[in-house]
Amino acid sequence: MKEFCKKYYKLAIAAIIAIGVGVIAEFIYAMPLEKQADFQYLQADQIETQDFEFVEDKYVSTEGDGNIHLSFPKQYIDKIYYRYNYPETVYRDQNDNHGQRSAVINVRKSIDSYTISMPEKVGGIVVTGIAIDNTGNYSTERILFYSLAAVFVMLLIAILKGEVKWKPERIFLIVAASVGSLIVLALPVHKVGMDEETHFGKAFYLFDTLTGQETITFPPHMSELLAMSTEDWPYGIAQSEEENKLEKEYWNEHLKYNLKETKDEYQEGGYQLRMSTFGYFPQVLMIQAGTLLRLNFSTIFMLGRLGNLIMYCLVIFLAIRHIPVGKRIMLVLALMPTTIFSAVTYTCDSTVTAFSFLGIAYLIEELTAKDRPISYKNCAIFVGAFIFASFP
Repeated sequence: MKEFCKKYYKLAIAAIIAIGVGVIAEFIYAMPLEKQADFQYLQADQIETQDFEFVEDKYVSTEGDGNIHLSFPKQYIDKIYYRYNYPETVYRDQNDNHGQRSAVINVRKSIDSYTISMPEKVGGIVVTGIAIDNTGNYSTERILFYSLAAVFVMLLIAILKGEVKWKPERIFLIVAASVGSLIVLALPVHKVGMDEETHFGKAFYLFDTLTGQETITFPPHMSELLAMSTEDWPYGIAQSEEENKLEKEYWNEHLKYNLKETKDEYQEGGYQLRMSTFGYFPQVLMIQAGTLLRLNFSTIFMLGRLGNLIMYCLVIFLAIRHIPVGKRIMLVLALMPTTIFSAVTYTCDSTVTAFSFLGIAYLIEELTAKDRPISYKNCAIFVGAFIFASFP
């Protein structure tokens, strides 16, 4: 009992230290550095333009390159803020950055000038309200990142000192689950992974597919979310935490938990029931859980990614535990950036990877066990794992 209490006392102290490191690091990150003002609009004499016209206190682009050059006394700049708008011919449905109509650009250094460049030679883009933004900004994601980094440092020290002797599968589970969860929390609510908008659509509407529908009815804003990766990419990507928050608010407002009841304006085929459909079940279950709980859309979107991560962590954990040789090799491969990134996005790739690893683990276990008869259970598992991995 004494040893038990001592063990969890150390864990509690480590947790307190990690949280303290996160809070202190965030305070240092947000500490005022040579700031002259929290928020200051730039005056006309501080702004020079190329291929812009100054009309009624607004800068309107012509057909040229469209640059806005800002000049000011050298000072620390945290962010550059401005509002903007453009004609409906520029992007689909006039949804610049998902209806944000503003931009917040991270700078975080001492400068005396900055240039805003337009992405395309398009006339009619209106820019106004250009300002230096040094207001305080605290981020939960950054605090968690710093705290998690502190946990890993303490864990590494404990392992090197011989105080902790964890098996490879436990190390994998802790690292993959913690790092993956932090990535899921920080990722924006739109396409990040390869073809993620397609995979999300198939996962979100899987139950419609199971009822035999070959054409899925999308509400207008859902079709916007699914199509924006090709329509607005890469100009719809949030460039700061503020833009990320605005984007989440936009989707939460326009995509409710009962959005499937919305009368449609857009239909899409290619949603037939296929073998690849089985690769989406972990994501689907979490999406349905969020829908039943009537959570906001950005949380439901995040839960689907989390479902993929949970599946990946559990299956790889079993694979590393059962493989008799090469545990650390499989641990390293399973924690490679590409495999972890795949596990935190909407995709079938992580299903292929995880169940392939599981099949390999049970197959090698049979190949190396020469002092006993063949295990039909192991054979069934590695054959079944390879088959399931092959579905997508």
